[in-house]
Parts: sequence; C-alpha cells; structure tokens
Amino acid sequence: MYRKWMKYVMIPSVALSLVSCTTPVNTALAATDYNYTKSALTVLYPDQASVMTAITNQKDALMARYTANGSTGNFETGTDNTEIGNADWGAVALLTLWWANNPAATDRDAVRDAARQGLQFALANRDWNAPPSDTSFLLSPTSTEYYASYSLSGYGTSNMNSLGTPVGASANYPTTAWSLLYKTLILKYDGVGGDNLFTLTDKNTIKARAVSNWKWLRTVSKYNPQKTPNQVMGAILGGYTLGSLYPSTDSLTGSLQSEAMNYYSSTSTLTGTNLDQSSVPSQCPSTSYVQGNGYVQCENITQQDGYRIFAEQGGFETHYSGLQLTFMAGLYKRMLDIGETNGIKDTLYNDGISQANYINRRLSAAGMMHGGTRHNDISGSKRDNAIALGYNYFGGEIGADLGRVKLDGNTAALSTDPVNSQIYGHGAMGMLLFYDYFRTWNSTANTINDRMAFRNSNVSIYFDKDNNQPAEIAVNGMTFTDNLINDGVNDNVKAQGFYYRDNSGNWKAGASTPNNYTDTVGNYMVRMTTGHDSNLNADIKTRYITDGTSLYQIMMVQFDQDVLLKSTNAMIGLPYFSKTQRIMNIFDGTDTTKVFDLSSATTGVFPASGNISLFKIGNVTGTNGVNNVFIQGWPYIKAENKEDATTPNEMWMSSTTGSTGNKTLESLVGLSTKVFWYKKAGSSEKYVKYTDNMRVKLFESSTPQTYSAGDIVCAIAKYTPQNSSGTYDAFSVSATVADATKQTVTGSITVTDSGMTLVIPSFNSSSVTLNGTTIH
Repeated sequence: MYRKWMKYVMIPSVALSLVSCTTPVNTALAATDYNYTKSALTVLYPDQASVMTAITNQKDALMARYTANGSTGNFETGTDNTEIGNADWGAVALLTLWWANNPAATDRDAVRDAARQGLQFALANRDWNAPPSDTSFLLSPTSTEYYASYSLSGYGTSNMNSLGTPVGASANYPTTAWSLLYKTLILKYDGVGGDNLFTLTDKNTIKARAVSNWKWLRTVSKYNPQKTPNQVMGAILGGYTLGSLYPSTDSLTGSLQSEAMNYYSSTSTLTGTNLDQSSVPSQCPSTSYVQGNGYVQCENITQQDGYRIFAEQGGFETHYSGLQLTFMAGLYKRMLDIGETNGIKDTLYNDGISQANYINRRLSAAGMMHGGTRHNDISGSKRDNAIALGYNYFGGEIGADLGRVKLDGNTAALSTDPVNSQIYGHGAMGMLLFYDYFRTWNSTANTINDRMAFRNSNVSIYFDKDNNQPAEIAVNGMTFTDNLINDGVNDNVKAQGFYYRDNSGNWKAGASTPNNYTDTVGNYMVRMTTGHDSNLNADIKTRYITDGTSLYQIMMVQFDQDVLLKSTNAMIGLPYFSKTQRIMNIFDGTDTTKVFDLSSATTGVFPASGNISLFKIGNVTGTNGVNNVFIQGWPYIKAENKEDATTPNEMWMSSTTGSTGNKTLESLVGLSTKVFWYKKAGSSEKYVKYTDNMRVKLFESSTPQTYSAGDIVCAIAKYTPQNSSGTYDAFSVSATVADATKQTVTGSITVTDSGMTLVIPSFNSSSVTLNGTTIH
C-alpha cells in the first residue's frame, strides 16, 4: 500500500522561470568507430550443428598440436604449466565425442590413433597416487587414491611419477574433479562394454581411475578447499554419471549413484566423507548447516526476493554461478535419460530453477551481468563457454531468453591454431555437455517489475540488494554500472542515485532505505523508489519509466535542513562492456567535433566548459548503431575520465598485485585499503579511488551554495536508442525554476516526448499522472 507523503514545505520567494529542454540533432559524426567483440550465445551457437562445428575446429587444433609434439599423445602447448593435469584428459574426451559422431569423416582414423595415444599418455603421466609435496588440503596425506595436479611446473612432460610429485595444494581439487568428469565422458561416448575406440581393458582402467578420483574428492581432500562449489558440483556430476554407466551390481561403481545423490543433498550425517568434519560448518555460507549434511545444505543461500542460489566464494559469482548451472543441467538431464526415481532429482531441478530465475533478473537486457565475488562481469568466450548448457537448458525451463548472455567472440570460425590445444582440452567440458544436451533456445523476453529487477524488452535495471538503487542499467545493448568513489572517509564507496559534493569537497552518494511502488500504463512500465538520506537529511524519490525502448530516470530530492554543497547530480553510471569492451566514445550531440574517449589514458571532463544536455554514446558513424544510445540530461549532463598518471584512478579487472588483489567491484565496496586493479589503458597499476562517471548535473562550483530546508531539485535522464535515421526521440521539461544557480524547482513538473506525458504536481504529491492515468 502506498504511504502518503505528508511533509509540506514553504518555498522561499525567488524569481521564477519556465524552462524547456529540447536538443537539436546533428548526425554528421566523424571519429573512429568502436570494435565490439561480444556476441550473444544465441548468435555464437544458434543450434546443435554449430556446436559440433566448433568442436571440429577444436579437434583440428588438438590434432595439429599432437603432430607438433611428435605424436606422443601429449596435447599440451608447453607455454603454460598450470591446469595441465586435466587438459590431456579433456583432449581425449573431445576427440572421443567427435569420433563417435563423425563416422564418415576422412580423418577419422587419424583421430582414432591420436585419441588412443592420448589415452595412454594421460594414464601414464597425468594421474598421480603419490602424495603431493603440499598436503595441507588433504585429510589423508598418505592416501594412494588417484588425483590430478593443477600445476606441472618443474616436473617436465614425461612420466611424472618418476620425476617427482606435484606441489599440490587446493587447486588439485578442481583439476581432479574435471579429470573425473572427462574420464566419465570418455566411457559414456565410447560405451563401457567391448572394444571400440578403446579396448575394454583400457576402459576398465579408466573406470578404476575414475572411481579412485571420486574417492579422493569425497574422502581424501578437504571439502571444497577453494570455496567454489561449482567444482563440487562437477565432481557430483562425474560420480553420478560414472555410476549410471554400469549395473548397480558392479563391484566398483554400484554405490556411486546413491553416494553422489546423498552427497548433493542429505540431512543425515554422511559418515566417512569430507563433509563430516568439524571445520566444514564454519566454511559453509549457510549458517544453519549441520556437520555431515549434504552439499546443498552447506552451499545454498537465499538472495533477493527469496531466490536460492549456490554461493560461489561467498556470494553470487557472474561466471562460476553459470558453470554451476551447467553442471546442474548436465546432472538433471542424465537423471532423465536413465529414468532416475530418487526424489533428489526433483530437489536438483528446483534448485536449478531458482538459480536460473535469479540469473535472469541479474542478467541485463543487453546480455551483460555486473558484479560478482570474483569476476566483475561474465567471463568466457566462444571457445570457453562453460556456462552455455546451464543458460540453454534452464532458460527453456523458466521460459526466458537466457541466451542473450554475451561472451567474447563473433560468428567467425573457432581457431584451429595448435596454440589453443591445451586450453581447448582444459575447458572441453562446457562444449561437450552443451553438445550432449543442446535444446532450442527460448527467445521469450520476460517482463519483470519487482524489487530485484525491472525489464521490458530491450531495457532493464538490476537493483542493488543493499540499497535498492540501480547497480546496472541497460538500454539498446549499452550497459551502465554503478561507480566507486572516495567519500573522504573510505575509498571504494558505491556511487548510485543522488551523487553530490559536500562543503569539504568530498564526493558522496545518497544512501536510502527505499520503499517500492510499481505501475503499468499501456505499454509503459513504472517503478518508484522512495527513501531518506540520513547524511543530508533529505528525502529522495526516483521514478523509472520505460516503454521497452527508452528509459527515464527521474530523481527528485527534498532537503529537510540547510546544507552547504558544491555539486548536486544524479548518477548515470560507468558505461562498460568489460575489461576489453570498455566504452570509449562520448559525443556532444550538438557539436560532433567534440569527442570524449573514456577508454583513453587522458584525464578530463566533458564538456570541458559550459553546459550541454545530450550525449551520444557508442560508435561515431552509426555503422553499429544497434548499440548506440543517446542520453539526454535535464538540466545538464557531464562525463569525467579519472585516468591520470599522478593521482589514484580507475582500474577495471582485478590484479594479483598486492595483498588485496583479485578483488571485484562488489568486494571492494567499503574497503578502506587501497586495492590494485589493472589500469584500463594498460599502463602501470595504481589503486582505485574514483571511477569514470556520467551524471546529470544540476549544480557544480568551487563555491558552495546553501540548499535550504524545503528546497527541491529534479534531475532527469532519458536513455534513448539511435533510430534508423541516426536520430533519437527528444523530450521536453516544463518546470518552474526557483533558483537558476542551484537549479531548485517549485510546483509541478511536466515531462513530454512523442508518446508520453508525465505530470508530477509536487514532490509531496501522493500520485502523478502518466498519459492521463493516475499512478504512484
């Protein structure tokens, strides 16, 4: 129920003026276009045949490396000594799937020989049963169960057991999980009985090694040592699938299906497993976890709007949460294939549905997803599409276009260069599972208007879980994120919504505890948030209005006490695609000789002087206008590039430099220490203090102005796509300006464009009208 605002104020007697904001358009743009390199999954892989085409190209790269390495069965590049422990197993699995699905191929015999030689090499050189030199992450340091090493650095490439034991540590856990999964897929693709691509003797050896991997993961290693549960989910998928390939009476594998299902979800003590350790409850994100219970009970947590997800490194992770979903889809589909009747199948399905719905709300209409516990945006590419099956399968189950998610890549063929052989082997699981269970993409663009998300067609907002202000806005393929600032107390403070500079010169962001109201008028969807900023003692109302094409962000602030400020603004955000997809060019829509490049190493502001009310963001000439956006600001608009060789500045993706390295935007918030990130222009590393920004500017001066109790300001941004003629839909504002310096307003405000008229009678009005309909 809407709470009526009952605060009435006296407006000081000042000169009044009516103003209107319209901006002429000049499309004669001249500068270098930006090169977009991200594509939606539905573009990269529109059908199952396109997945096989990619696998074939990967096969060619593997074969070229196999030959270059002397046909020894080693598919490694020799340029990277990490993650090799599972790369050869992944290469053999990929060759096995390709061989089974291409019976008429002219190079089938050559692939057969390479797969067989690769298997012998992997069995002899990429499984260990001697303890690693670092046993700190093992419960049974002297165990002789087989595992795979993450790093081979210093041990050469021949028989590893004769050269020494791997270093070990926590990274051996995921490498062993992937090796188990690859062994299982080899057996699945070649069949477990008789001689085929591999002999029955070899397949029985693979089976025994895989069972040993499962035991190592479940009883020898400490539980989830990297606090990244998708690794555990991959192990569960491998263990269950391995058990399902053999009769229930099999002496080695007969118990694996039930072990895997109970390990996934159990409220009984799993005696003898690494979950039954006194240290596990303290590392579980779920505070209700009981020692010895299952994986779900430990790792599943409740997020916004009651959606339950698996916490990757303590929370939601833009990349790993998708990989988790892929493994869940693979396991559920395997259960369907064999007619599993255990009720844990339904538990698994419901867990996947909840995580998919959460992802659908965080994933912008543009296909980008901002913020995570390790990655700032979804990592991955056309060659490394580990998230693909999860988005593909569960997108169909929830009826949503999850295939809009963008990864690096385009429609060009996947590289067959042998330099990629090792990484193709390491990450083969994503491609293989995607091919196994591919389904027709769901193309439904859900309309969502709830506390977490606001989406209508090509427009979306993801709202921050802490203060319910926009953390990511997307319009017409362009994405804008929240910013970081130094507020004079801490570095790394989120800047969202009301953004101002206090009398001491420190930048602040207006925090609030908002209430939410939603409305629909015709094809317009509306959301209003209201709250109070305790630092300023000010009330804030913001309305978000969209017709699925354009987006309005209309913020009004009423001060409840006198305050001295040097600047007042509404944050638009940091425009970005990712580390390699940064925006780039901003144009003055009325003077196209003025181009501002946020990706450059030059500090500056735009405009350098004076006021403008229109930016065009994206490519200059409009050759890729599908991603171009015009932003109109009332009364003014401004951008800043904080890149600077002498002062702390914006970095983007995380760096391992310093003790606080590998931090993401979410994990940086509130951190008082300086955090090192890579500089966007590729120069030396410095710490985060400010990020680039774009904002609607109301007032800015080195001389503070007094905003008195009762003063009201209004800032309006309209995000509008470039239309086919290279222009945009302008809007106008009719308002009574009480003080032209501070841009305070009084009385009603009317916002009009070609399809909308919004009338706001006053800040304290309990309702407004949109196209003649009364709403909140």
